[in-house]
Amino acid sequence: MDFSKYFDNDDIGSYSEVEELVKKYEQSQQQQIPAFFDVDDYLDIIEYYAAKKQDKKADQALGQAKQLYPDSTEIKFREASILFDRQRYKKSLAVLATIPQNDIVRADAAVVAADCLYMQQRYDESNQELEVALNNAKNLRCATKRDVLLRKAINYESMDDAQTAIKILQDTITKYPTQAHTELNRLYRICYADTLYARVGIVFFEQYLKKHPYSIIVWQYLADLYEITEQYGQAIEACDYILAMDDTYNPAYHTKASCFFDMNMYDEARALFETMLKYAPDDVEVQYNIVLCHLRKGEYEEAEVKLKQIISEREKRNESTSEYYCDLCDIYTKTNRQRAALKAIELAKAQANLSQNETSSFWSSIYERAAHCYEELGYVENAIDDAKMAAALSGREHADTTLYASELIFKYDDPAEAIVYLLTYEDNFDEGERAYIFARLAIYLCRVGNVMLAVTYLDHALSMNIESAAAFICYAPELLSIPEVLDTMRQNGIEGDE
Repeated sequence: MDFSKYFDNDDIGSYSEVEELVKKYEQSQQQQIPAFFDVDDYLDIIEYYAAKKQDKKADQALGQAKQLYPDSTEIKFREASILFDRQRYKKSLAVLATIPQNDIVRADAAVVAADCLYMQQRYDESNQELEVALNNAKNLRCATKRDVLLRKAINYESMDDAQTAIKILQDTITKYPTQAHTELNRLYRICYADTLYARVGIVFFEQYLKKHPYSIIVWQYLADLYEITEQYGQAIEACDYILAMDDTYNPAYHTKASCFFDMNMYDEARALFETMLKYAPDDVEVQYNIVLCHLRKGEYEEAEVKLKQIISEREKRNESTSEYYCDLCDIYTKTNRQRAALKAIELAKAQANLSQNETSSFWSSIYERAAHCYEELGYVENAIDDAKMAAALSGREHADTTLYASELIFKYDDPAEAIVYLLTYEDNFDEGERAYIFARLAIYLCRVGNVMLAVTYLDHALSMNIESAAAFICYAPELLSIPEVLDTMRQNGIEGDE
């Protein structure tokens, strides 16, 4: 933590003066010539070594300073700052605790203590220290009052108290409207992350722009919040206002294009993404968005060409292309080219193995794609094996892959094994997902003639998630002719017509 930039010029000498001071200090050390250095000199010397990451020399100078000036709170404060930089938060707090409450350094010490406590996730205690800093704000040198208020907002955000964080940020921005760039960004990020607060952000930014109408970045924040709250017309107007001020401002093009995309106006969205490429020709995200526009319109040939271009350019730069090969696989599948899709899957696997940072859910999607291709080609055993692998990698959040594997087993292998397979996995999911597992078990049990047990599982499914009844009917409408099934559904409040 480099605090020197906050100090007055009288406290820290110019760089050339500090270099001369360090030279004098090193000569005294090497030649063991007595020389006098006061507290400010040692602070300069320690800061010089710390800035150059010469920790041993900084520690040596600090040790001498502590011996010569054991009561200096300035030296103690610098020691605590060094300990903070080295992530030794407990020791830093111990040093800061030795600084008297009425000392002039106490305000700065409170800021460093607050940072230590924040890193230890002790947010309430951190805020208490920040209050000490605010109460002594006239003595702050290592931070401004704005910096302290921003830290408080971050603490509240970390405590999941977004409302208080937003209030602090809004008050700070109102007080320092042309300086609070970091606060504006933080407020935007909080509001963008939760649509509950997005409208709060919209109201505030609208008011801010009435007084500061030429702030492009705040117009962009407003446009983004309009977009996520599906106020596409206002978002597009905000983007147009930005582009009237700066027609090269790509974020506005992106937000406007995203609005058109969300409104299913894919040609308009693609035209804007293509405009963005004039200013950022190597932007892969923009290139990929053009691919998505083609895919949404069913223009698979155009999407395939552009996707291969992305893959080629990224491979030249030795960048991962596994996710793009997955998209290529999807294009081949939609155009009934299953063998080409399988080849794309193998390339995706090879790229994923090279990068070694893909998630288990990504690998699950790879194997599920392969299973679908094998099923279409009639390679049933391969399809079942890959579907089982997909299910094993999918985790506890979604039951879809497990259900698909069970379908393949039931359809092509052994119905009894499919039932056992689902029973094995039923405890892997939360209640909502287990409802679908139970509904599918009911289907399988009905089809093998075990109606009583099927009704039991259906009753469980309906009690967990009534929507699973819809899935039940969708997958097995013929089972509605079974009286016991109809009775169970009526008992759960679902009539046959529904």
